[in-house]
Amino acid sequence: MDINLLLVRCASDSVFENIDHDAWSASLRPKVDGSWNLHQQLPRDLDFFILFSSIAGAIGSQGQANYAAGNTFQDGSTKYRLSRGEKAISLNMSMIADRGYGLENEEVARRFAKSRFVLEMTQAEVLALLEHTAISADHLIRHTHSSLLVWSSRKTSKTETRT
Repeated sequence: MDINLLLVRCASDSVFENIDHDAWSASLRPKVDGSWNLHQQLPRDLDFFILFSSIAGAIGSQGQANYAAGNTFQDGSTKYRLSRGEKAISLNMSMIADRGYGLENEEVARRFAKSRFVLEMTQAEVLALLEHTAISADHLIRHTHSSLLVWSSRKTSKTETRT
């Protein structure tokens, strides 16, 4: 089984009214262009097509309208693929606390941890979710479910399917 991953996070935090076009585009383009290029270039008969989106696209994120928009594009692109009979799902992930951006940006991680809406995830939880999604592709990826909103903590795990 061949697996290709596109994990993009490029945000320029700013209140929407203060963000300029360059900062907007710098955050939006990697998600939009990357997702669309994968859709265009990969074969149509894939076993699964999984995009790592962010919970920010579903619930917003203060000062990150550009980042939320890129994630919303990914969610919409999975709906587009499904409408064409192709497999797709976007995983709207919470912050991963023990790897990447969350680990490298302590102030952002602290602000996120104070949020009462979502809890951070661990790399192990993300990998388990990816494995489950790939193994369950025929059952999980249907025309009625285009994205999966995911957040968890070490005590509990929650998953909600959005259509």
